[in-house]
Amino acid sequence: MKQEPEPLPFDDIKVQPEDAEQITSLAGMGIMEGTSLRRFSPQENLTRAQVITILVRALGLENNAPPVPYHTGFRDDAEIPAWAKDAVYVGREIGLARGDEAGCFRPNDPVTRAESAAFLNRFITYLQKDLQRDFRERIIDF
Repeated sequence: MKQEPEPLPFDDIKVQPEDAEQITSLAGMGIMEGTSLRRFSPQENLTRAQVITILVRALGLENNAPPVPYHTGFRDDAEIPAWAKDAVYVGREIGLARGDEAGCFRPNDPVTRAESAAFLNRFITYLQKDLQRDFRERIIDF
C-alpha cells in the first residue's frame, strides 16, 4: 500500500520538489520559518535580520540572549525586529553579526552577495573554532 506524502508546511513551495524537501527540513528543525503561517515566500530575498537568525538557529544558540530588555550593541537597535533581536545579540557576541562603519546592523536591508560571503565565512570560522575547542576538550584533555 502506497503511503501518502505528508502535507507541505507552506502553500507556496510546490515549485521544485527538491526545494520543498530542503525548506520542509529546515522548517522542521526550527532553523527557518515562513513569512506567515502558510507562506514561505521562496522567491523573496533575505534580509540581514533573517540571515543572522537562520545562522544562530542553525548553531542552536537562539536562546542564549539575556532577558529583555537589553541592547544589541548596534546603533540601530530600535530597528531590529523583535523576532530577530535575540539572534542579532547572540550573533554579535560570537562574531557572526557585524555593523557597518556607523555601527548599524541594518536589519531590514537585503543581503548582498558580498555580505552573504562574509556571513558564511564568519559562520564557518565559528564552526571550525568550536570543533577545535571540542576536540581539545574531548580528546586531548581526556
